[in-house]
Amino acid sequence: MTLKRIAAAFAAAIVGFSATANAQPADFVDLGNIGAAGNFVFDTTGSTNITNGGNLDTEIGLFDSTGILLDNDDDGLGFPFSVIDIDLTPGEYFIAISEFDSIFADGFSVTGTQFEAGESGEAVLNINGLLAASLVIGDAATTGLLEVAFFRFEIGDADVIPLPAAFPLFLAGLAGLRIAGRKKKTA
Repeated sequence: MTLKRIAAAFAAAIVGFSATANAQPADFVDLGNIGAAGNFVFDTTGSTNITNGGNLDTEIGLFDSTGILLDNDDDGLGFPFSVIDIDLTPGEYFIAISEFDSIFADGFSVTGTQFEAGESGEAVLNINGLLAASLVIGDAATTGLLEVAFFRFEIGDADVIPLPAAFPLFLAGLAGLRIAGRKKKTA
């Protein structure tokens, strides 16, 4: 193999690598660590169309941290709600929710006809049957809203149990009680 062919192969490999390393969505709701590796069910039950008062006809997509589309669904729970039921390993992921006729593809791409002029809705994300978050989305041109709700989350190792955000305050309170107890004994 000539040096010219090696350089061309190397350049092609770099182009191929950069094509798979996509920038993450600029706007997203960060859910943090949602649990240990295992089975997760993500659904859009409860999503509403704010414009007409009915249900929002959702579509949902799941991406890994590099933008690879892992799964997507339209009406998996029956019209109009969507569901993804999947086993996940430790790592960072993104869920995208938009309205019917969305097309999900690698690179965090969500295209299609989506919202009609002036229409908006509340995209609801449930994880394992519990409300995780919601975000108002709509026709970007007339409402100024995002047309896609992105939710970022992490899956941890089964051996690592995430601590609640209030845990440091709990420890500070215990330390304060211990100090207060020592002062009583010496008084």
